[in-house]
Amino acid sequence: MEYIFETEHLKIRKFGLDDAQCLYKNHLEEEVKKWIPNESYADIEETKEAINFYIDCVNNQHLP
Repeated sequence: MEYIFETEHLKIRKFGLDDAQCLYKNHLEEEVKKWIPNESYADIEETKEAINFYIDCVNNQHLP
């Protein structure tokens, strides 16, 4: 895995479709919903669509 930035306690890398399962599960948690209430996904496919959208925003340097 290639990191963009790395310290002893932090590793930053690009977001990818392989993150979909973890992102989906994370957004099912009640504590996450409390802080990000409008960002939940119906299923893995919708999660992948969201990831593709964010990747496009980064690659084309525009805000979501």
